[in-house]
Amino acid sequence: MVHGNNRKKVVIIAVTAVILIFGIVGYTFSKSESAAKFFGIKQSQTLTKAGKDIVATINGENITKKGFNTYKAMINSENKLSDKEILDRIVESHVVYTQAVKEGFRVSDHQVEAAIKSAREEISMDSKQYKAFKEYISGLKMSEDEYWESVKPTYKKALIRGAYKNALKQKFKKVKLEDPNEVNSKFSEFYDREIKDLISQAKIQSFLK
Repeated sequence: MVHGNNRKKVVIIAVTAVILIFGIVGYTFSKSESAAKFFGIKQSQTLTKAGKDIVATINGENITKKGFNTYKAMINSENKLSDKEILDRIVESHVVYTQAVKEGFRVSDHQVEAAIKSAREEISMDSKQYKAFKEYISGLKMSEDEYWESVKPTYKKALIRGAYKNALKQKFKKVKLEDPNEVNSKFSEFYDREIKDLISQAKIQSFLK
């Protein structure tokens, strides 16, 4: 089952992607092109050039340069992380998802569709965000339906990871703490240890230069 908080977080994935478009700096584009559309065009070109080159393997699964650059484009518009830091995040997402699936966490197509529907509605409620989104996918040369169809796997994995983390938190809440108000901070420490343990068991090989 996917709880409301998890669905809200997944909605933020799409909304954030659009919001970040407004924060793009360092690019020069013509007056006939919006920043959002130009970002879409540049991302499309970057991914096309990336091809199927491998930047890392995680438990035998290849992380392509295309996939890496997609994540980098989403994250680095705001955070300016190094390639290693970006790969670390990808590794964390991968091992959490793998462990969640291993433990039997699943989401239905209906749940994925519901999350995407919420995201679409959230974006359309803000005219500026929606305009930027339309221009962005125009730069990608995709229709709205094509874009949302393309991100279904991402949403599915995010929902599964969210369900796994929520289950861990519910389990953790049963632990008696001296100060009940420390549940969130103590859980964060507990969760970080769990993730580090999963990563330590993973077979990771990086080809980043």
